[in-house]
Amino acid sequence: MQKVIMVSLLVFIIGGRLVYAEVPQVINENKPNIQQDEFLRVMEDNLSFEKEKRQLVNEVALEKLRSELKKLRGTTTSPVMPVATDKNDIREEFSQPTVILVSKIGGLTRVLVSAAGDKLYLSKGERFSSGGKNYILEMDGTGKYQVKEHK
Repeated sequence: MQKVIMVSLLVFIIGGRLVYAEVPQVINENKPNIQQDEFLRVMEDNLSFEKEKRQLVNEVALEKLRSELKKLRGTTTSPVMPVATDKNDIREEFSQPTVILVSKIGGLTRVLVSAAGDKLYLSKGERFSSGGKNYILEMDGTGKYQVKEHK
C-alpha cells in the first residue's frame, strides 16, 4: 500500500513540474521582455550619442585645420563666414529641375529630382509641375535621365 501511495505521489509531482515548466514558455513568447525594452532604449541612446560625438569630433578637427591654415598664411583675422541668403533667391536661381540620383532597387528604377527646393522620386515618363511649369522625366538616347519642360 505504501508503494502505491509513493508511486502516485511521485507521478503527481513529476507531472506537475512538467506542466509548470511549459506554461512560462508560452507567456514569455507573447510578451516583450522588460530587459529587452531597456536594452533597445540603451542602444538607441548610444547610437544618438555616437552620432553627436562624431559630429563634434569633425567640428574640432575642422577648427584645428582652419587654425593651422591661418598660421601658414600668416593672417590673424578670422575667416569671413558666408551670409545666409533667402531661400526664395536660391530657388529662383535654380528654377530648372535637375536629376540628382538614379536608384534601381528590386527591379524598380526611381529617380530623385530636385525642383524648386523640393525633392521628388519619379519614374520614367512621370509628369510633375514646379514653379508654374509642367515637366516630364525622360531618358535620352545615351541612357541618362533628363527633365524636360512639357507643354
